[in-house]
Amino acid sequence: MAQELDVDEAFLHEGYWWLPEAPDDQIAGTIEYDPDTGAELRLLGTFGGPMHAIALAMAGAKYQTIHGVTADGKPISLLKALVKSSQFNAPGIPRVTYMGLWLIVGRHILSIDEPVFTASWSDFDGLDAWLNRQAFQRTFLDNPRQELLTITPPSDWVLGRVEAIDAEVVARTRVDTTEERQKRHVAILRNQIGLKPSSPQSLMWHTDQLHVVNRLVELCTGRHLPYRTIRLIGGDVELGPGVIIPETIDVLFARRRGRERTKSADEPIYTAAELLNGNPNIMSAWFALNDKLRPALDLLFTVVASRYDLYTDVAFLLAAQAWEVFHRLSSTTALVPKAEFNAARKAVEEAIPLNISNVLRDRFKSMLTFANEPSLRQRLDATIADLQPAYGAAPFGFDEEALKQVVNSRNYYTHYTSKLRAKALVGAPLMELTRGIIPLLFALILPMLDLDPNQVRQHLGRRRDLGPLNLPRTATR
Repeated sequence: MAQELDVDEAFLHEGYWWLPEAPDDQIAGTIEYDPDTGAELRLLGTFGGPMHAIALAMAGAKYQTIHGVTADGKPISLLKALVKSSQFNAPGIPRVTYMGLWLIVGRHILSIDEPVFTASWSDFDGLDAWLNRQAFQRTFLDNPRQELLTITPPSDWVLGRVEAIDAEVVARTRVDTTEERQKRHVAILRNQIGLKPSSPQSLMWHTDQLHVVNRLVELCTGRHLPYRTIRLIGGDVELGPGVIIPETIDVLFARRRGRERTKSADEPIYTAAELLNGNPNIMSAWFALNDKLRPALDLLFTVVASRYDLYTDVAFLLAAQAWEVFHRLSSTTALVPKAEFNAARKAVEEAIPLNISNVLRDRFKSMLTFANEPSLRQRLDATIADLQPAYGAAPFGFDEEALKQVVNSRNYYTHYTSKLRAKALVGAPLMELTRGIIPLLFALILPMLDLDPNQVRQHLGRRRDLGPLNLPRTATR
């Protein structure tokens, strides 16, 4: 397949379909792909006959792998497929509809864990600005009405080798040209990020590792960056005598797209070149940091992608939790040494009166489990102290009052106690508080990649949307 598929474009193909274990039992049907809902296969018939389909439906949900070939000869694999609906007519032809999590165009594979892919390439929003690679050079000729446009795709750029996954991360720039009409040509610049493992890996492995790279670019742009294409490279395919090309497989699946309000033209916080100048081993550093901070990053990137789609209080709670979890994972601080705490805990448990109920006794003991950990306010103060050398007394506007608003709002929206209701922010101020936590977390995370904190501050200053808080000084309802 020479032309890459775009997950933003829907399509529908007719073809024949079968189960890998019964390749001779082929059924006609159509495969439809929509970028918002994913893949759906509609069959005119059932695998194994109507009774088998009824038995399967009665047995409950069961993932299946379905193979097929379209009318124009494309091999298709539908992975993690489930029966969506079925219709049995007597007399008549039964109809079954499957939905699949993964639609593979270009090869028949049996599972997402089959280690058969030697490389992968992905293209997602924001990648062009992050890579910032030029392929066009304009030269003015002696005749003022003439100019020469030279197109020279840059060579592959190795962004780094990641020992933890034994693979290289590579940037590739490709120029596709088409002739629309006489004397008119269209040149399209396509930037991609690739993974080249030392040995073949599975679809799941490639998509997992590409996701880690995608997260780095999201951190460097401050935006949610949905995928446009994912392409896998298999073994060599012989098209004819002496004509051998790499096997290419397109991966399509439904992508959740958060409602983006940051313009794509906004300058990245860090470009790829700036990251590598700050730390030549940035890829290995990022993969290690992603592994260490994964729960906090999951929360942060959920807020970045979805804060305009979530209820205001939910978005804030996720952001506040990301802040708290970040400190929990990046610091080993306890209030007192473990031995001192264990001795104190034992003494307190022994002091619990013997004549109280077991339910209350167990409750008291459970309250001691996390008694040696810092409170939310202590965690916030510790992270603010880390930022103060580069950002001053109130980093990103988080002064004493703003920190109180974080704690009070978080406690209210967690417990909904009437005592805290008047102290919690609501509406636009709460949205602003959520927005302010995002750049603050960027400022905490980026220096952990061995980037200079003062340079991080300068880079964050490029973006007005990542500026300090602008909160009312008194919470109102």
